[in-house]
Amino acid sequence: MMNQGNERKVPPAVFVGVFVALVVVAVAGIAVFEASSSRHSSGPTEADVDVIPVGRTTEAIESASVREQVAQSAQHQDLGLSAMAPLYAPAVASVELFAPDAQAPKVVTGFFVGPGRLAAPRSVVEGAVRGEVVLDTGQRFEIERIVADVPEIDLVLLTVDLPSELMRGFQIAILEPFPDEKLLLIDRPTNPGAEDPSHATEVLRVARVRVMDQVVRVVLAEPVTSERLGAALLNETGKLAGYVARGPDGQAQAFGAERLLRVDPLPGLTLTEWTAGTSVESTRPPPETEDLWAEIRAMPRPEGFGPAPEKFAGFDVRPAQIEVVDGQLRVDDRFTVPGAGTQADPYVLPWDLLVSASETFNPSRGRLVLPERVTMFDGQWVRFEGNLAIPFAERFVSELLLMQHPWDGCCLGVPPTPYDAIEVSLAVPIESRPQFGVLSGRLKVDPFVRGKWLYGMYLMEGASLSKRQASEDN
Repeated sequence: MMNQGNERKVPPAVFVGVFVALVVVAVAGIAVFEASSSRHSSGPTEADVDVIPVGRTTEAIESASVREQVAQSAQHQDLGLSAMAPLYAPAVASVELFAPDAQAPKVVTGFFVGPGRLAAPRSVVEGAVRGEVVLDTGQRFEIERIVADVPEIDLVLLTVDLPSELMRGFQIAILEPFPDEKLLLIDRPTNPGAEDPSHATEVLRVARVRVMDQVVRVVLAEPVTSERLGAALLNETGKLAGYVARGPDGQAQAFGAERLLRVDPLPGLTLTEWTAGTSVESTRPPPETEDLWAEIRAMPRPEGFGPAPEKFAGFDVRPAQIEVVDGQLRVDDRFTVPGAGTQADPYVLPWDLLVSASETFNPSRGRLVLPERVTMFDGQWVRFEGNLAIPFAERFVSELLLMQHPWDGCCLGVPPTPYDAIEVSLAVPIESRPQFGVLSGRLKVDPFVRGKWLYGMYLMEGASLSKRQASEDN
């Protein structure tokens, strides 16, 4: 999985993507096989027989056969989409929104697109001062903030503090759907908490697609109603291809989901602040200047810490403010790090510290500055508690993936990113396959960039694994 430098065998994104593709193909294949077996076991019915007059030519017979094959293929595709519904439905939730003087909440559909990030129709969220997300399990979670506001596609991104084991979300299709493609609509659960939450589903055909500036409008052959606002539209690979929202004319319509890939979440606002008229864009941090960096570099540093580097792995470095408070490191006045960075007493790094690298280092968005609060731990002994992805084909495993969030290897676990996953090389191979554990080893910060894409960020070498039950925070 990993070698020295940037020569890695399988980046995490490829490791995850290939596995998802194999599982989806297997599920669709089973559905087609069962449908075909059922059809042939019952024998042909009158509707199955195409009556052809005696005078028709061979060409006509062949064309009828082709038409029947096409019809069967379309039927099998519908069956495959419908069979996917139970796998993906848990990522679609019910959103209850409370206005200041309303006696009852407005209820709309939302869907998860990342760890604790829920997309919902802006036109329905507007005016609410409080909200709750209801999962199909019946569990309720308070909406914390609005971190993105995209009025041109009637969408807001809401954050919800979910336990790690409940993280779920759709992968977003890079390309818009094409005419005549079938999409699976999944609506909110109608009976949350029940053994069968009963998500309403429907297979819809794309009539045409209109690509406009910043907006992709998907025109469906079967019109959708306002009761479907917020419903997700999945393609045959299980990726989010679109969703139902309110168009400029006030009517329900479908938008392509590709625009979500270009949404940049911000610190955000509470529902009350947003409803009062404050713009989410106003929470964007001001650009940092060289003067600020010079001021940080001039600050005194604890013993053992030299001047901040200006370059790391060929990239500029944003200096960090480092203090020692009660015997623990305090970095940038945001992160507290226990430990001494030795093998006997490794640094216990919070996952949020690693993930914060995305604030200044994201090649796909043109951000090419590495934060020193991350690079300062390169080569240090560290300890992480997290979820494990372990290869299935090997009896003795020496390499694995350590992740902040669980990934179920199928449909709804949130796939890891370069910022919340660590490629681990074990000092001693293991035969067991735990799903959760504590890993200690030497951290290597190694941005693996090709073109504008970041494929990997962190490695751990000489690691040892100890099993531990997931804590409440995980």
